[in-house]
Amino acid sequence: MQLDQRVSQLEKLAEQLLGRVCELEDQQGDLLDQIKKLQIKNQQLEQEISNLKNRTEEVQESWLFYCDKKRSLNSIKQILQIESDIVKEFDYLSWQTEDIMWRQIIRNISKEQQKDLEKINGAQLKQLAQQKLKENIDNEVLFVLRNVSKLNEKMNELIELCAIFTQLWYEIELGGDQCQGRMILVIESDQNLDKLELTRQDNSKVILQIEKLQN
Repeated sequence: MQLDQRVSQLEKLAEQLLGRVCELEDQQGDLLDQIKKLQIKNQQLEQEISNLKNRTEEVQESWLFYCDKKRSLNSIKQILQIESDIVKEFDYLSWQTEDIMWRQIIRNISKEQQKDLEKINGAQLKQLAQQKLKENIDNEVLFVLRNVSKLNEKMNELIELCAIFTQLWYEIELGGDQCQGRMILVIESDQNLDKLELTRQDNSKVILQIEKLQN
């Protein structure tokens, strides 16, 4: 009798286990369907991210201008209504390397000594230049870049500088009314420099529209 009861209990347990297996199989089917849907959604998101990274955005900047050659500094200041003392002219032809560019900029907007600047280079020098520029985002800053041409082999220096100006202007705009600074770059050229293409860190591209400085 006890044996029959034990067999009956085991049979019921086996039925319960079989029922549980069937439930799990049904759940597994549902999970597989959900996994497939998530995989499809993930592929769609990856494609969207790829499209965003490869996009080209065209932007009109309020800080970037170009002018004809030999336009006087006073004329540029008058047109842009610049009253700040932080007005600097640079000869683009002297920027033989990016390090030279950063050293010139740092010397003109800070009290860093030339001998100290010669001790650093590359990314460290660029970071210092960006820091010194950022320290002036509450001021009016005008850079006039002379002798720029599309034929110059050193357009990458101009692109690097514009990339930093873009970031600084973004921070100025984020500051709202509390940030009253202006940072303006005027490019002197005998050619039409109406656009400049930058590549962001995520490989997306942005085309900066350069406004011609009018009389």
